[in-house]
Amino acid sequence: MPRVNQAALLGGVAAVLYALVVLGGGVFSAPFRIVVDDLGSVLAAILSGVLCLAAGQAQASRRSRLSWFLIGLSLCCWAIGDAYWAWIELVLNQPVVTPSLADVAYLAAAPLVFTGILLRPTLRRRPVSRWLLLIDVCLTMAALLSVSWVLIIGPLFVQLATDPLLQVVSLAYPLADLGVLLCLLVAMLRESENRPATGLLLLGLTAAAIGDSAYAALVVAGTYATGHPIDVLWFVGLVLIGLAAVVERNAPAEGKMPPPATVGAPWRFMAPAVLVVVASVAVWSVALRRGAGFGDPAEIALGVAWLLLLVRVYLGYRSAVEAHRHERRLRIGHASSFRHEQQRRRQLEAVRDIAAELTRELDLTALLSLITRRGAALLDAPIGTAMLWNELERLLVPRAWHGLGAWFGDLRQRAGEGAAGRAVELRRGVIVNNYITSREAFGPLLAQVPISAVLTVPVISLGRLVGVIAVADDRPGRQFDEHDLSLLGLLADQAAVAIEHARLFEQAASAEALRELARLKAEFLTTASHELRTPLTLIHGYAELLRFRAETLSPTDVANMSDEILLGSRTMIRLVDDLLDFSRLESTRPVLERQRVDVVELLGRHVRGWSGQPGGERLRLEASSPLEAEVDATRLDQIIRNLFSNALEHTESGPVVVRARRVPGDPAEIRVEVTDQGPGMSEEEQPRVWEPFFRGQRALNSARRGSGLGLAVVKQLVELHGGRVGLESGVTRGSTFWFSLPAANTRRG
Repeated sequence: MPRVNQAALLGGVAAVLYALVVLGGGVFSAPFRIVVDDLGSVLAAILSGVLCLAAGQAQASRRSRLSWFLIGLSLCCWAIGDAYWAWIELVLNQPVVTPSLADVAYLAAAPLVFTGILLRPTLRRRPVSRWLLLIDVCLTMAALLSVSWVLIIGPLFVQLATDPLLQVVSLAYPLADLGVLLCLLVAMLRESENRPATGLLLLGLTAAAIGDSAYAALVVAGTYATGHPIDVLWFVGLVLIGLAAVVERNAPAEGKMPPPATVGAPWRFMAPAVLVVVASVAVWSVALRRGAGFGDPAEIALGVAWLLLLVRVYLGYRSAVEAHRHERRLRIGHASSFRHEQQRRRQLEAVRDIAAELTRELDLTALLSLITRRGAALLDAPIGTAMLWNELERLLVPRAWHGLGAWFGDLRQRAGEGAAGRAVELRRGVIVNNYITSREAFGPLLAQVPISAVLTVPVISLGRLVGVIAVADDRPGRQFDEHDLSLLGLLADQAAVAIEHARLFEQAASAEALRELARLKAEFLTTASHELRTPLTLIHGYAELLRFRAETLSPTDVANMSDEILLGSRTMIRLVDDLLDFSRLESTRPVLERQRVDVVELLGRHVRGWSGQPGGERLRLEASSPLEAEVDATRLDQIIRNLFSNALEHTESGPVVVRARRVPGDPAEIRVEVTDQGPGMSEEEQPRVWEPFFRGQRALNSARRGSGLGLAVVKQLVELHGGRVGLESGVTRGSTFWFSLPAANTRRG
């Protein structure tokens, strides 16, 4: 602090110059030294008083301001006494006779500084510490009084017995200084460590007290005169007090409430005991030198001090035990708080992770199920539910639950009914402990589960009630608290956003599904009209020829026309069958009549059966060992027939190879492949080949007719058996359509 350093430097320089002049009898003349002595004392007292008043003005608390104001006023009284003294000596050119009005001003400063020191802010203390402080005051007082009595007060009291007024004035100086020093020592014992001005005050008042005691002794002896070395002590004391005011003014402002008492420096505890020991040594040394017996007031005071010291040891032990217990309670409390904070941190991290998980789930049903599981796990509860609010019926409808049976889905709650209905009514979270006896108890729920505690929070999005999330516990003694409510509230806030997101996605998906349905409908109408028109046109044309030109046709022409009519009718029948099969699979889930079937044998029968049809001779079977699967034989026939038909229709020449084998690395799965030598498919078309009504570009340009449903039916039937379908193809290198089924005795799912 630059100002403090500057003040200390100026004060030190002033004290040195003052001492050089006042004590420089061989250098300076007596009148000059008297002028410097008197005026220097007046100026030092005035300047220190002003600095104390300024320090008081800078204080934040009322007690600190009043303390420094009183100390400043005491220095002003001191300055008045010095001014009167200088007036007598310098103006009237007369010696000052003791007692005088100057003594009145000096002694008037004592109660002011005494009160100012008492008003200094102190530490807050526990009851045992207050008793220790009182004993420390008594010990310090006894030690200082005993030493003062032996060295100063006792001899003065004896010597001044002939002049009562002089006796009173002379004794007043050391007694007043003793009281001030005692008060300041006690203040140091009970003040906080961060008040450096107290030490400077102690040094300054100690210097003044030594000067006063010496002054009293010199007055009794009649040897005091202006320019005595004790004047330097007074001047130094005034400089130190002024410097203390500067330090206090530039110190950080203290709060209105002083800090709690701490152990502090060791000297705080040792100082009273050390004072008693030193006082005992001093008093007993003087008593032994004088040969006085026991009974002197100083020795009586020391005896009381030693008894108090024993009491102090006992109270110190009690204080240490209390401090140890207090510290132990604090450590236990800190450990508990740490564990609580760690748990809260983990829970908040869990809420964050849950929020991220919720935002990824777009299916509303799955989302609500996830909310119930995560909410129950978050609060370590076995039961979690999610209910949505039906605005039309004004009811809470269960949509997902965890830890409860299917019966919970039939419950309905109105606003104000049960804990969940109460949350709807209040639009805030509700904690219900001792659920069975509470007003929020819901009979249909208690009839199924003996719930002990319930916590419910409403899910609100943009001011609109969405539903309620609830967690419950059926374990006896479970209690939910405000922290649990806060966590579930955070989850509800995240759930509100996720539910709205899922609903929007569901609406968007519904709209997209409607658009897809319209597209499929249009595609179906286009495909059906296109595929049916050609055979109908052919049948109609040949039938018309047979009806009106039959007499002009040869038997060979009639036979050819009949074959074309038969082929067209078969095409139409196959198209209608495909439509009916697809419609049945889409509208209802067929029941499979599973039986053990040798897939290789069934493929062989189909290959032999197709050999009599056009192009059927190109089918080749590559499979030897029996491969059994538990399947619906009729449905498997349909799968094989559709794949064979698809391969032969798109392959004008070259063999169609049929393979059956176990999947390498997974013997529990049988794989059937149909490989043709057709034109193949592009990468853009391959993902859509299993879609209903889809036909590739080459198929659309082909003269062969088809519904685009054969492969879609294959996919549905294979997946109904728990299998998979796939395609491996490339432009100009043919295609391999395959499906896999679980082998017998190892069927999955």
